Amino acid sequence: MKKHLTFAAMLQITSMYPKNLSKKEDDILTKASKMVEQIKTDLGAIKVKGEDNERNLERASKDLEEVKKLAKEASKTHEAHDEDMKALKNKCDAMEKSLGEVDLRIQKGGFQNAGLVNYDGFKKLHKEKMAEFEKCASTGGASALTLKMSVGEYNTYFNKAYSQKASNMTESANFSGQFVIAPDRLPGFFAPPLRPVHIREFINQSPTDSNLINYTQETAFTDGSASTAQGAAATQSDFTLTAQQMIVQKINTYFTVAKEMLADTPVTENYIRTRGVGRLMMFEDTALLYGNGTPPNQNGMTLVASAYANGVIPGRTPTNPPNYYDILFAAVTQATVAYYVPNIIILNPVDFEAIALTQSSGSGVYQFPQMITGNPGEFYINGARVVKNTAINQGYFFVGDMEQAATLFFRDEIEITFSNQHVDNFIKGYITVMVEERLGLATYRPTALIYGNFNQAIISGS
Repeated sequence: MKKHLTFAAMLQITSMYPKNLSKKEDDILTKASKMVEQIKTDLGAIKVKGEDNERNLERASKDLEEVKKLAKEASKTHEAHDEDMKALKNKCDAMEKSLGEVDLRIQKGGFQNAGLVNYDGFKKLHKEKMAEFEKCASTGGASALTLKMSVGEYNTYFNKAYSQKASNMTESANFSGQFVIAPDRLPGFFAPPLRPVHIREFINQSPTDSNLINYTQETAFTDGSASTAQGAAATQSDFTLTAQQMIVQKINTYFTVAKEMLADTPVTENYIRTRGVGRLMMFEDTALLYGNGTPPNQNGMTLVASAYANGVIPGRTPTNPPNYYDILFAAVTQATVAYYVPNIIILNPVDFEAIALTQSSGSGVYQFPQMITGNPGEFYINGARVVKNTAINQGYFFVGDMEQAATLFFRDEIEITFSNQHVDNFIKGYITVMVEERLGLATYRPTALIYGNFNQAIISGS
């Protein structure tokens, strides 16, 4: 493979002058050498043979004159050649300096930082000039050693075509690729919030070792208690007891994720535990309030609760109908007269707001400022604490003596299981995550619970 000369090689060739002579000089010296040899021959013939001396001497004199002319011509050629080589050396020095600067910039920062925006074009130019110099070196001709591009022209071409002019820099223009600037990584996953308070928190809870809960419920009672005179017969009392059975039901859900997902992003497991459990408990809220009682559904409390009595509220008329506060006060009273002590009122947040923003007609003063400026959890109506929860439907209210009304039994509390034994998980590398619980709600005093609709209560209470 042909090797290109470097600028250092150019300088080395230049320094070897006058060993590398031009072809013209070689021809002159060859011719002069032959003439000198002829003169030596002619002079030898004069000395040895002694004949034709005059003719040989005349010929030798002519050859000597010719040699002098050739020597003079060779001297001129030598001087011209020397000037050409000197000019070439200067050009080589300038070109070597330019390339030296580029080499230094390349070593420091690579081709892009060296300003070579068109490096392929520069390589082509370099190759052409190397070929031209090699031709000069191989032919040895002084005239051929003149480069077609002067140092000034070369520098102009290089600076304009292959140098990147310094300018103001911006991230969008001067940064390429991802993460030139290291980002801050926030831990965890961000998802919509879950319900902060669950219905189970208002109910008595107890563990169980069985899948069935049997209990006996009084469904009727005739009270014969009375005062009697001496010798008079006592009044009989009786009651009806009914055996009830609550079946433990299961609530569950599952996720299927790749093993790599759990291994490469450890936060995924925590996300599933938090998110999966939270969503399961939100369904549990719905089941505890609105379950229809048909297995595997729970027997929801609103299904068995006593309906709001819809009694007329004193002082209220169709032109001055009762408000939400009036209705809730009456609902607590309804449970209270049945000997219960209601301790909770559950409202949808929208209905809670309707009470909090109730204003007196005319003055516009808020009737319940403690619901606005104080802790809403400390707001009470007729002795029962008012709480807001999205589990209950808007427009409805739930009042209860939760200490006596029901108990929530847990056969298995919420548990999370990871397994690859599901369908073809094992051969495909998936993990199934099961979130489940087993529980049963026994509402053995349904009359301790009151459930009603605001609009119907307003109509009937007027």
